[in-house]
Amino acid sequence: MPEPVVRPYPIYYQSKKIGEAFESDAGINPNRQPVFGAEGMIAHTYGAVVSSLSFKYVIPVNGTSLDFLSDCINQKNIDIGIPVGGQFVVVTMAIMSCNMTANIESGKCEGSLSLAGGKPTIT
Repeated sequence: MPEPVVRPYPIYYQSKKIGEAFESDAGINPNRQPVFGAEGMIAHTYGAVVSSLSFKYVIPVNGTSLDFLSDCINQKNIDIGIPVGGQFVVVTMAIMSCNMTANIESGKCEGSLSLAGGKPTIT
């Protein structure tokens, strides 16, 4: 059986494709908790669904510019969309951290971004 091919996924920012994310981590947490009675566990609660997304860097699409730093400083909520399993997931997210790393010797400057949001919309 052939190994699956992992490719960078496109990132949509305010409904516009801005680039492809590398070294990313995305998650959805429904925050459900077990409910116990005399008989043991009897059900699960319904929690507040939260989403998280972090990526190390984005290769921008030609002709686009990224301004995550201003959005972070101004505490602006942004709409982020990513394709997942043949569907499109859109979440309004807050930028929780925006970090940059520079290496003078190699000439590289990379950034990482962490975002958090609520329940995603699937289209």
